Amino acid sequence: MHFIGSPSARLRAKQLFSNTPDHTKTRPAAVERLPVNILQEIAGHISCLHDVFNFGSTSRRMWKHLLPRLYADVDLKTNKQCKQVLGVLAKRPGVARNICTLTVRPNNMDSRAPPQDTIDERTLSELLLRIAPYLTSLHSFSWDGLEMPDDSLWRKLQKSCPHLVNVGTTIGEAPVENLSPLFDFRDLRKFSFVVKCASLEWIIDGRPPMEKLPRRFWEMLVEHCPDLEELVIGGAAPSPRLFDIRPVSYGRWQRLRSLTLGDLAMQVPTRHSARSTPSFMEFLCSHPQLHCLKIQHIRGDTFPASLNLPRTALPALQTFSGPLAYIRSLPQPWLLQELELTGLQHSTSSFPRLFSTLTRLRSLRSLHIRIDLSLYTSVNRTPQPHFRLPTWAPHRAKCSKGVN
Repeated sequence: MHFIGSPSARLRAKQLFSNTPDHTKTRPAAVERLPVNILQEIAGHISCLHDVFNFGSTSRRMWKHLLPRLYADVDLKTNKQCKQVLGVLAKRPGVARNICTLTVRPNNMDSRAPPQDTIDERTLSELLLRIAPYLTSLHSFSWDGLEMPDDSLWRKLQKSCPHLVNVGTTIGEAPVENLSPLFDFRDLRKFSFVVKCASLEWIIDGRPPMEKLPRRFWEMLVEHCPDLEELVIGGAAPSPRLFDIRPVSYGRWQRLRSLTLGDLAMQVPTRHSARSTPSFMEFLCSHPQLHCLKIQHIRGDTFPASLNLPRTALPALQTFSGPLAYIRSLPQPWLLQELELTGLQHSTSSFPRLFSTLTRLRSLRSLHIRIDLSLYTSVNRTPQPHFRLPTWAPHRAKCSKGVN
C-alpha cells in the first residue's frame, strides 16, 4: 500500500476502505474492523515507514494500533532530530512505551548538519532521564555522542527498562571510571564500547599511551554476561586511545556470534611481539559460533602478526575484517562471504599476494579494500595535510568492489 501524504490522498484512502462515502459513514471501515494482529501484520510488510504513517493517519483507531510499528525503532541521526523527537517523547509517554530500539547520535559528524550546529549533550541526557520511566519496551539503547552520557542515565535505564539487553556507548577524552554504573548491567546480549575520534590532530604527538580498562568492565562482561552474542570494543584506526584488551581472552561466551576489536592492544609491544599470543588464539578456538570477526588495528606490534589457528577453528566464520596476513592464515578462508581488507600497502609487491589470496575465496559475495597510502604519498611527494601523518597512521582510502 502506497499513500501520498497530502490530506486529499488520506481522504481518498479513507473512502477506499469504507463501505459508504465518507460524509455518510456511520461505522468503521472494513479494514478498521480487522483484528489488531492482522493490522500490525499488514504494517509489518510495508517497508517504508512513511507509508505506514499515511496508513495509520486514515483514522484514530488505525493510528493507535500502528504506533508499535511506527516507533519500534527510533534512530536520531541529527541534533535537530534529537531535540525535537526527545522533546515530543517527554510529553507523550504513550508513544515512548512503543520504542524497542533507541539510538541517539548527538553532534554526529557523519550527518549533513553544518559543523557549527552543535548541541550540549548534557541537555539530551536530562531529556532521556525524563523519558526513561516510559521506555518499558526498550531492549536496545545506543549512545553515539562525543562523550559518554551522564552516569545517572545508566542508573535510570537499569531501573526503568527491564527488557534492556543491548547497550552501546561511545567515549571521548574523559577517563573511564571503575565505579561507572555502566558496568552494573547484567545478562547483556550485545555490548558496544567505541572510541570516538573527533579529529586527527592528536597524531602530531605520536602514538597514544596504553590504558587499562577498569576491572569492573571485565567483570561485567566475563562474569555477568554469559549469553553475550555481540561484542564491540574500540573504534576505527587510527584511534586516539589505546586500550589494553588482553582480558577479553578470558571470556567464554558460547553464543558469541560477532566480535569487533578496534585499534587496541592485544599484546604488550616487545622485541618478540611478532609471535602470536596463545591466549587470543585459544579464545578464538573456544568460540565456534563466531559468524563475524573484525580486527581493525593498524599495523604495529600491539596485535599478533598472524593468526596461528588449527584447521578446525572458526567453522562458522562468514564475515571477516582484518589485514592480509590474517586472511592468509585463516583455517577455512573459502567459507568467507563478506570481506573487508584493511591496511593494504600501495606497492607492487602487495597486490600479487592479494590476488593469490582472493582466488581461494570461492564463496565471496562482498569485498571492501582499505589501502594504506602513507608510503605512496611519501615517495611521490604529493601535497600533505597541515600536519604530517606518521608512518604508523595510514591514510583512510577506501576502495569498494562487489563480487558476484
